[in-house]
Amino acid sequence: MVKNRKIEQKDKALSTRSLILEKSLDMINKIGVVEFRIDNLASDLGLSPGNITYHFSRKEDICVILWSDFIRKLNVYNATFSSMLDVKQAFLIIRAINKLIYDYRGVIMFRGGDLRVIHEDEDSEGGISFTLLSRQLFERILRILRRNGYAVELTDELLKSTLLNVESILMRWWINKAVILEDADSADTDIARLINRNSLLVLFAMYAVFTDKGMREFRTIAEIVNKGEMEA
Repeated sequence: MVKNRKIEQKDKALSTRSLILEKSLDMINKIGVVEFRIDNLASDLGLSPGNITYHFSRKEDICVILWSDFIRKLNVYNATFSSMLDVKQAFLIIRAINKLIYDYRGVIMFRGGDLRVIHEDEDSEGGISFTLLSRQLFERILRILRRNGYAVELTDELLKSTLLNVESILMRWWINKAVILEDADSADTDIARLINRNSLLVLFAMYAVFTDKGMREFRTIAEIVNKGEMEA
């Protein structure tokens, strides 16, 4: 009986912690970290401030955990590529990353400030930075697309570096766009449309290195996205 009670207490603590993180992410996305306060969080959750500080002593501690969650989820995409990757699958991966950025937009902007930290900072677990991780991701996409006949090999290191820098700039632009969206509570289909169009733009940056087969796939995807027929 005592053992079961301890398990129940542990499960309840984990549930409360998860609820705090989920609500915190929602609040930070809507009002930003500066306006985000423990007492407001407690009020919205129907908890006492002590219930919050039992799990997180400061709001900055919550942000650190949320940032780590973002990096961990981003890293999943970098570790699960199929060797059969084609242009459509590359688009879907880019779209998933852009959706992840949108979901964590307030935390990313806080962590980045003027976005310099997104280049330089490491995550709280000592991992690599967002920019380095995304650069590795795009390098891997290009490498597999080349192997599967959708892209040509880039032998010019300057051209390759320029292409990857363009990808990085587009991803940082999307972070800004995700934060300043005027109506963050608009219909999911509207957000999905914006994510689809920006993902297409990121993929378009690779167009210069696509083979004829890659170009044909890209044009098919572009037509579907521009008609608004891409599934959310």
